[in-house]
Amino acid sequence: FRAWSQEKGLAIVYIQPGKPTQNAIIESFHARFRDECLNANWFWNLADARLKITSWREHYNHHRPHSSLGYRTPAEFCAGHPLPQDARPQLLEDHETGSSVSI
Repeated sequence: FRAWSQEKGLAIVYIQPGKPTQNAIIESFHARFRDECLNANWFWNLADARLKITSWREHYNHHRPHSSLGYRTPAEFCAGHPLPQDARPQLLEDHETGSSVSI
């Protein structure tokens, strides 16, 4: 994972233990993924899991409107609003824990 992240130019950011609000967006996504995909399906094997998760991801990104995006799909939103390079979050290092915090 670290090698892949580095290859893609992504920083791995850790939140403080017991502080899910530091990562609210992904916590919300995980809840949706769990409720709409993982809890809604039986996975008979790895291939079946990959197929069902891929189908859910396709629906989530290309067919399901999101209220936070003005009732557009993520694909529609990204097509109309490319993220500028300087819009990436800043990372601050917590010197006590050695973890980074995104702001």
